[in-house]
Amino acid sequence: YSNLYSFNQRQFEKDDDWSAGFGLKAWIYVPKACQANATVPSSISRGRSDGKGTDNNGNEKSGNDKASLDENEGDMCPLFVWFNPCGDDGLHYDVGAFEGWAETNSIVVLRPTVIRNNCELRGSAHGCGGAVTRGCWDVYGYHGKDYAKRSGPHMRLANRVIQYVLDRRYTDAVGGN
Repeated sequence: YSNLYSFNQRQFEKDDDWSAGFGLKAWIYVPKACQANATVPSSISRGRSDGKGTDNNGNEKSGNDKASLDENEGDMCPLFVWFNPCGDDGLHYDVGAFEGWAETNSIVVLRPTVIRNNCELRGSAHGCGGAVTRGCWDVYGYHGKDYAKRSGPHMRLANRVIQYVLDRRYTDAVGGN
């Protein structure tokens, strides 16, 4: 997949996240229309529900006008964050399954990853105690009642990854290649 990239998501771990089971790489699929310097019809809404694009001054453009992401600094393609379900075992190829859907709808697909048995990778000195044994997002809850809240370690990391990608306009986040 030419538009499938990975980047190191471990850079977003904090000291209190050591046992959260995060994988080394996050995966992101960036459709052609969402790449830096892409020229696409402004009818691709890039986040606008009315299908109209805007110029640098916020003026609406007709659906036939062409616009690049650089010209529309504030416009970005929608972001879909996929938290892989159990049974996936941490494989990345499934992000590519979104290729047709992502290209057709100009939607960026981001997948923060988790891995199986993080305790074995980090050693038992931390006393993992059952943290993330299946390598999927829907088994969390081992880290307290806040596991699904913004204050939980998994959502804190996911939020940091998402913010990193948004701040760097997708392809800049992964080097644009």
